[in-house]
Amino acid sequence: MLTRRCFLAAVVTVALARAAAAQSVYLGEAPLLDASFRVKLKLDVKGKIIVQRQGKTEAINHQASAEHRYTERVLAARYGMAERAARWYEAAQATIAGQPRSLRPDRALMVAHRLKDRVMVYSPRGPLFPEEMELTEHIDTLALPGLLPNKEVKVGETWIVPTHVVQALCGLDSLEGQFKQEVVGELKSVVGNVATISLHGVVKGRQLGAPVAIHVTGATRLTFDIKQQRLTAVAWRQSDERAPGPANPHLALDVAIDVERSPGAAPPELGDAVL
Repeated sequence: MLTRRCFLAAVVTVALARAAAAQSVYLGEAPLLDASFRVKLKLDVKGKIIVQRQGKTEAINHQASAEHRYTERVLAARYGMAERAARWYEAAQATIAGQPRSLRPDRALMVAHRLKDRVMVYSPRGPLFPEEMELTEHIDTLALPGLLPNKEVKVGETWIVPTHVVQALCGLDSLEGQFKQEVVGELKSVVGNVATISLHGVVKGRQLGAPVAIHVTGATRLTFDIKQQRLTAVAWRQSDERAPGPANPHLALDVAIDVERSPGAAPPELGDAVL
């Protein structure tokens, strides 16, 4: 009797697993216009600076880290991505080669505005120091919704991430040819209201005049809330090979970016009267 119960339980478990695998879910964000998100970013970079000295190649260890906390209110959206947003930074700090950097409190209000293929970030309350500008050049959270296919997808199905989304998230000035990138998304699992997505692919382009090859590793994961229709977390993992250029040395880097993204009401600092 016990054996029969165990067998039936196993049959039911397999049937449920197959049903879950066959289930399709819509992977696309709800309307973005006027939506607000509280964002936490954490960046960790480790790698080598490769230099030539007296005819010999030397590799110098390089490390950088950064943390950002801000609320982002979308002011304009198009093609499933935010085009313009106001941001209120609670914190923005980084350590690059042992040197700390932070944002002045009176520059907490920022506007991020996509113009053509670039996101321009500026402070309505006055100019920024160069070090402060670098603090705003983190991963483009306006582009994150573009990673989703905006259609019904079953577990195991894949899709190609659009070129302009890849360029924005990799922070490249241009891509090397129309088909020199292919980042693939895959729906890995659906548990309750949570869908888990993986990304992987290779991107080739240019930044500050230098060739860049970026490998988006399979460890990259997205968490999507099916009920709210919002991306709530991104674990972005990439390995970079950056050739020497006019403004940068030769770099080989491993980059880890963790994003927590919580939808909610806009704070008073981003209210209608302020904007």
